[in-house]
Amino acid sequence: MDVQPCSFRMARPPTPLDKQLARFLREKMEEMGWSYMQMAKKTGTSDATIHRLVHMERSATLSMTYQILRALGAKPEDVFRDR
Repeated sequence: MDVQPCSFRMARPPTPLDKQLARFLREKMEEMGWSYMQMAKKTGTSDATIHRLVHMERSATLSMTYQILRALGAKPEDVFRDR
């Protein structure tokens, strides 16, 4: 039986909001020295989900975005602003 690898790529290209969240998440995790696993524990999600968000392979739900902001002590305007 030929099994194809599972792909979690987004069905659409990343939006500007996806890009802003991914950049912010990556930068803050680097600043804090947190791994995907540490960030996942702080947000109550999996390390695979954090990886997919950072690499823009999926979009965050509103709930997930809130959990990320809360874990990082950030506000929406810290992430979603014109650059």
